[in-house]
Amino acid sequence: MGEQILFHRRGEQPAYRVVGETITGVAEAPHTGGAFSLFEVATPAHAGAPLHQHPHAEFLYLLAGRLELVTREGRQPVAPGDFVRVPGNTPHAFHNPGDVPARALEIAAPSGVERFFADLDRSFGDQPPEPAALMEIVERHGVALA
Repeated sequence: MGEQILFHRRGEQPAYRVVGETITGVAEAPHTGGAFSLFEVATPAHAGAPLHQHPHAEFLYLLAGRLELVTREGRQPVAPGDFVRVPGNTPHAFHNPGDVPARALEIAAPSGVERFFADLDRSFGDQPPEPAALMEIVERHGVALA
C-alpha cells in the first residue's frame, strides 16, 4: 500500500516552551522516518537561545521579524527570506535584537531534538531554568553550551 499522506492542521502539533521561545513541531521523527524534524519557532523581542552546539545540522528560514546569527566569529543579521545552514557541532545561537517577535521555520536533521525540547518544556515551561537541572538535560541530549 505504501506510505500515507500526512496532514496536520494548525494547533494539532505539540508546542514546546524553550528558553523563552515557542517551538511548534510541524513534522517530527515519527512523521519523517527520523530523517528530519520541522519546527515553527516564535522568538520574542530581545530573546533567543544561548551560544550552543549539538550533533544535528540545523536549517533556518526566517519568515518575519529579525534575528542575528551569533557565532564565535561575530554576529550576522538575518532578515525575512534569508536561509541559514548550521552544520552539526558548530557553536551558534539565534537572537532576536528587534522590538517585535520573529518567526522562522527550522529543520533539524536527523530528527530527535524534539525530545530535548519536550524535556526542557516539561522541566521549566515559562520559568527561568535552574542551572544544575538545565545542565543535566543539556548533557543527556548531547547539547553543549558554548
